[in-house]
Amino acid sequence: MSSDNHAWSVSRIPIQLEFDKNFVINGEIIRFYAPITISKLLKIMPIQNKVHQNIDRFVYIETSLIVGSEKPRSNFLKGDIAFLPANNSVCVFLKDVKYSSMILIGKITDKEKLDGVLKTDSLRISLVK
Repeated sequence: MSSDNHAWSVSRIPIQLEFDKNFVINGEIIRFYAPITISKLLKIMPIQNKVHQNIDRFVYIETSLIVGSEKPRSNFLKGDIAFLPANNSVCVFLKDVKYSSMILIGKITDKEKLDGVLKTDSLRISLVK
């Protein structure tokens, strides 16, 4: 580990998801889920963009990250954070769903706050320092 005094471990990295600059949800990126994708994602953080939604299943923001499929899966639980290589997006699942192939990258730790996410316009994902 580096000499920096970060509050995170090598494998679990705390993040904040800030919706509309006033609604914050905590989560964590879990490196062993997809080490190559997560390594590249961490290099472009913070990420900020307009929130899009896939009905009521998940919300997502587009990123500049271009990666191939790494450990793809199709079953996701409420609170999962995934990367969708098809459109270079980070997705936050609002309910348990089966969806096309995505890369699981983390989890929301404040799942009870997810109900307010559908009414938001922007999202900023940043590391907690």
